[in-house]
Amino acid sequence: LDSGVAYGPMSNLIASVVQNKATMSKVSTLPTIKTRTKKLEEEERAKRQRRMDQQQRSSSSSSQQQKQGGGYFSSTTDNDGSAEG
Repeated sequence: LDSGVAYGPMSNLIASVVQNKATMSKVSTLPTIKTRTKKLEEEERAKRQRRMDQQQRSSSSSSQQQKQGGGYFSSTTDNDGSAEG
């Protein structure tokens, strides 16, 4: 199992593990810790704000669709398919 990280050796390794020919072993890793910097805090704050904005837009759009009668098409005849449209 000391082969490279190309497609062939990885495919063979996975196949041998699936067929119980090779055993998997846990690989211990050290946790990565991000230091608290102003830049990181600004990025996280921006991510939280975007997530909150998306949730508000999705909740407001779903409530508007329910008021219009649901679905993508409204019940009005703005465009009935004729040439006048």
